Amino acid sequence: MKKDTKTAQLRKWLIGFTGWCDAGNVVNNMVEHILSVTEAQKLDEWDLESYWHIESERPYVVIKHGLIRNFAWPAMSFYRLESKGKEIGLALSAEPSRNWKHFAKELIERIEAYGGKQVIMAGSLYDKIFHDETIISGVVLDPESLNLVLSAGCKLVEYEGPAAVHTAVMEEARRRGIVAISLWIHVPFYLKGPHEKAMAQLLDVLGRISGVFFDTGDLLDRWAVRVKNIEKILEEDEELRSVLEALKEKEKEEKSPSKALPATSSMTTTPAKPKVIRIDEFIRRRKGPSEGDFYNE
Repeated sequence: MKKDTKTAQLRKWLIGFTGWCDAGNVVNNMVEHILSVTEAQKLDEWDLESYWHIESERPYVVIKHGLIRNFAWPAMSFYRLESKGKEIGLALSAEPSRNWKHFAKELIERIEAYGGKQVIMAGSLYDKIFHDETIISGVVLDPESLNLVLSAGCKLVEYEGPAAVHTAVMEEARRRGIVAISLWIHVPFYLKGPHEKAMAQLLDVLGRISGVFFDTGDLLDRWAVRVKNIEKILEEDEELRSVLEALKEKEKEEKSPSKALPATSSMTTTPAKPKVIRIDEFIRRRKGPSEGDFYNE
């Protein structure tokens, strides 16, 4: 990957944050996938010293055989991507833990310096859905963006509660006349770890909205392997199977004509300590630790 020292004129930007707003690490894993399948040039790295504190985010260190090999402070990385003949900017960092107002202002100023006119932010949340479902919700600022997210198959968010930094960035974008959209992929609360189906669906929606499509590669093939292991666990875990069957029955009741709901999506919460599927443990018991790299908390 090359570092580009020239100013890039990139009208469209994809921004992702890790941490609280990235359930199952869907966004982080998606960005890693994007960087692996596109022509990517690193444009800059923004030191976030002013926007984090040690209680929520720590520097990252790699130590091997007692030697420090790498040490990195929290930062936001900026990239220029080329996919199928089209360009888009990409920015990724941990969600800042303080000074959101100033962070949003500086981030949008940086996007403007690159010529940015449209910002699409991605997030993920745990929800009471099933592993064979994919739901993406959208938050917008204007009617044109509303039509875009609806035409891409997204639902509209209905939510009250603690905000993610996405909202602060959108408000600053509104103030400066930049189009901003926030997309949220819902993932099952009982699964922990990579979710290739969610990643592929989010990439598809991002392509429909931005006009820049990304190769999903073998994401769905890898997901098919995971699903087989999920089904095996459900066969053996009667308690979890009963919980999911009860949820499905409740969902059927809510979808009945007498209880029809608008085509919106609430940012729901899940039980404080829900029962989860840990496929890594399942695989280790049956095939050995070398193949236990499916799901991790």
